[in-house]
Amino acid sequence: YWKPQGGRRIVFLVDRSLSVGNKAAEKAEEMLDLARAEKEPADEISVVTFGRGARFVGESVGQELISQSLQDASDLYAGLNLANGLLSRSGGQIVTVSDGRYSGKDPMALVPECHKSGARILTSPLHTQRKRDVAITEVHTPERVARSTPYQVAFSVSSPVSCKSSI
Repeated sequence: YWKPQGGRRIVFLVDRSLSVGNKAAEKAEEMLDLARAEKEPADEISVVTFGRGARFVGESVGQELISQSLQDASDLYAGLNLANGLLSRSGGQIVTVSDGRYSGKDPMALVPECHKSGARILTSPLHTQRKRDVAITEVHTPERVARSTPYQVAFSVSSPVSCKSSI
């Protein structure tokens, strides 16, 4: 831990998406236990979770992390944005507990803003098995179609592994 004057400010950013299952919550709880053991009166420890959007969980969490339902999205951008907002301009540490996979905006776009506000981003990467997860990433349709005229719709589909799927 680094120790600024006035205490440390740490936000644990915990992935609650299906791709990590409960691994992130279990790892975060271990890390929170260690942080609490070293916590001094002026230190602040907070938890933000992300899945479909981001949520401030609080400062004293326990089994609530594991009891939160897993979500079919991983909005790391929203989580990082909320964590950085909690640290405001006084700086601190954001500890991400995630497999790094995200849906939505690219979280790397927020890194310069976090650094400007004095936030250090630390990662505790989780290595998960790639699952047979198939997603439609784009849908292309004509801008206009006359009534009773056949047309084509094109889908872009992605998957981390080769597998069969149906739409």
